[in-house]
This record gives sequence, C-alpha cells and structure tokens, in this order.
Amino acid sequence: MSLAKLPQCTLREFRKMFPKSKVVRCKKFNRKDCWDLLDHVRWWESIRKGMNINPLIYIEISSCMEYCRVKGLDNDYLYYKHYADEGYEYITLEGGNRHDSTHNFYEQEPQNRDDKHVNYCVIKGVDRKTMHDLYRRVAYGKAPNRQEQRTGIFGVVSDLVRKTAEKLSHVW
Repeated sequence: MSLAKLPQCTLREFRKMFPKSKVVRCKKFNRKDCWDLLDHVRWWESIRKGMNINPLIYIEISSCMEYCRVKGLDNDYLYYKHYADEGYEYITLEGGNRHDSTHNFYEQEPQNRDDKHVNYCVIKGVDRKTMHDLYRRVAYGKAPNRQEQRTGIFGVVSDLVRKTAEKLSHVW
C-alpha cells in the first residue's frame, strides 16, 4: 500500500465528491457529532484563511470490497458491503466533524464555494486491519485518548462492547 497524495478541491467540488448521503461515519473510527459552535467557527475561519491544513481522510468502499474479495477476506468484505448496500461510497477515517462542518460552511457562505479549498485524502483497497492501523497512526504521533482507544479497537470484543453500550445508553 502506498499513501495517497493530498489533493485540494474547492468547496463546490468537495460537495460533489463527498455528499453527505454518500459518506458514513463508522462508529469504530469516528465519534458522534460533538462539535460546539466555537469548533465550527474555528474550522470555518481556517477555511476562509486557507489554513485548514489537516486533510479529511476517506476510505473508498468499492475498492476495499474488491481488495477483500480478491484476498478472500470474507468478514472484511461483508463489513464494507454492509455500507455499500446502504448506499455509501466512503467511510470517514478522520475528520467526521470537519466533513459535516464543511458542508455547513458551503450552505452558509455561497460566496466562498469556488475560491476556498479543503485538503482530502482517499485511501483505496485496504482491509479492516489496515484501516484500523491507519486510524491509529493518524493521531500525529500522539497516542489516542482512552475513549478513542476504546472506539478504535479492532475486533469482535470491541464490537460487542459498543453494541451493548448503545443498547443501554437510555439507562445513562
């Protein structure tokens, strides 16, 4: 695997390439929307100034399905197929809140749709283990916090814990 180059696109291009309806936040790699107003304001300011350095990182589902099919990784294939069957084309590996905020920026500031840019990266043809490894390495050399470690753990046990916690969330 080689890392993809980090291209830029205008907000108009971003909206076409990564529409909200085609991008999913896998619970293993992204927290729920947790940004407050100040977080959005700071991201929007970064876009306006051209200082939004961190790329939005996506996993292309179809290429990963094909890779896993060829390699005989049935469980990984089914993982990706589940999202493909729901109509998704990409999984957000990094930047779920920034992804949503960029769409909001597009809607709120039409004058900036063609002259403001975002960096993005599309990773193709990886299995779940590699995707997990990429997720852990995206932390810029800083170890994930406890919540991120629990969220990003690769395996059956972490899936069971996450599903159980979701079922019991109404108790909290």
